[in-house]
Amino acid sequence: MRHILPILILLLSITCSCGGQQAAPAGQDLPPVVTTAQSQHGLPALDTLRESSLAFSLEQDGNMATAKSPTAIVDGSELQLPSGSNFASWGIWSFDSGYDYPTLLNAVVNVPDGDEFWLAVSDYENGRWQFSGPYGSGVAIELSSANRSPKHNLHVAVLAMEGSAVSVQKLVLATDNGWKVMDLGIPISSTALELISACMIGGRPAVAYVSEDGALSYLRASDPLAHDLNAWQDEPVGLIGGVGSFSDISLCSIDGKPAVALIRGTDQWNIYYACSSTEEAAPADWQINPNPLASGSNYSPNFSMADVGGHPAIAYVDTNEELAYIRASTGNGSTASDWSTPLILEVNDEPNEHVKRPQLMMDRGKPLVSYIGLSSEVFLRYSDSATGAKLSNWLPRSTVGLWNDGDWEDKAMFLHDGDIEFMLYADDSHSSSSFEPDFIHYYFRDTYEKQTGWEGKHEVAEIDGGSFHASLSGASINGMPAACYRSNYSPELTYSFSDPDHPAYTSVWEHQEVNDGFQNGMLLDTELMENAEGQPCILYCAYDFQLDSRRLYFAVRREP
Repeated sequence: MRHILPILILLLSITCSCGGQQAAPAGQDLPPVVTTAQSQHGLPALDTLRESSLAFSLEQDGNMATAKSPTAIVDGSELQLPSGSNFASWGIWSFDSGYDYPTLLNAVVNVPDGDEFWLAVSDYENGRWQFSGPYGSGVAIELSSANRSPKHNLHVAVLAMEGSAVSVQKLVLATDNGWKVMDLGIPISSTALELISACMIGGRPAVAYVSEDGALSYLRASDPLAHDLNAWQDEPVGLIGGVGSFSDISLCSIDGKPAVALIRGTDQWNIYYACSSTEEAAPADWQINPNPLASGSNYSPNFSMADVGGHPAIAYVDTNEELAYIRASTGNGSTASDWSTPLILEVNDEPNEHVKRPQLMMDRGKPLVSYIGLSSEVFLRYSDSATGAKLSNWLPRSTVGLWNDGDWEDKAMFLHDGDIEFMLYADDSHSSSSFEPDFIHYYFRDTYEKQTGWEGKHEVAEIDGGSFHASLSGASINGMPAACYRSNYSPELTYSFSDPDHPAYTSVWEHQEVNDGFQNGMLLDTELMENAEGQPCILYCAYDFQLDSRRLYFAVRREP
């Protein structure tokens, strides 16, 4: 099994066991490549090394070499490398870093006084061995993704020559899964239920949130990748104050410019709307419609906004707990007259039941609304027109899947390869124990000709069961379906993605820990997005125990 979780390795104190003992130097860059060692001492060419499917350990004893010269000698757990004036000895060790980045190699080598050894590390960027040395003691060298093959293998060779005799005791590879988490220094409301909504605006991550003082605010990173806090130093823009509890917000890009819709808990859950006239969205660029568009519900989250034909449109749960749809007649929707009369797409057909978690998206140029309905099933309403302007445009509801997986507590609808797909969080309601595991499932359209809809399903993850906080988000990342999530009984935030190297890639999933959650609890909202490099990034809100405050966080995966 590939090692894809972040691994905390206690770096070894590397010493010689014969005279002149000394600690290994700190991690260092490789010296310039030496081109003659390979041809002179018989080290096999890099392209002849086999790509193994074995899950090699990240810590290997000397006797675990996958290849060695005829002169190398296995001695217990070590590999002895004698040499003479006319022969050399070498050993090769192979590592599988999975989807993590290799960062540091520690070579624990016993080197007698006056002797030395060389290291060679695979360099797949240039298709050759990268030599460094000579070293008179154990050494730690820095690595990068260039040292890893397309199949995630990394090869290390230790060579002794010209009369030196060394003994390889251990090789240790340190890796990093690439996730960097940043506290943006923004306290979030402690009373509002739905706290953030995020998306890409002009190729940069942006977020709308309810601030600590109850104001709807907006912030966008100053560069597309936002790898450090310097990208989040712009002053947030305050839009609407006095949001109150039972709020819900939705941020989206309308014709390349940010727009925010809000259900305001202090105003009988009415829906308000604001938009910017520019992509930069300076304070003076925002237009705030002072009139409510419609009356929403105090069930949360309960609405979603999208760009429908260049105009803002909203799917929401109204005060009667019915599914409604409203679209502006103009591109900005900045006045009350810009908005049409709401269409009721789904009535409340049973007492004490209500539509929840509607999500509005465009599917092949036409609006589509998904929602969790009666009996916790996931339903869809399609429009047969590009705008969904008439009730007659909306087709009868359909069901996402035929599977009996328990109650759907949350869902995430997203586009992958131009098709609508889902991540669904299933509460195992069939179990008599509330602590039985729950599941994240991936749903997709099945091409089996005798079935229609989303009968394709794979299990993404099994997670701790119990009461669930709304923290599931899905997206297509670098062409692969992906999800981030946290359960109530597991503090860590996890990122899962389908394995692109597996023939049945959507049935095999890799998992990475974004944040161990040790300092955070009550993770409330997450938004998973793809950045300009095709890497995942996440905006989320969590409670910081040390600061006794809800905080806004940004996490991004990049090479360390």
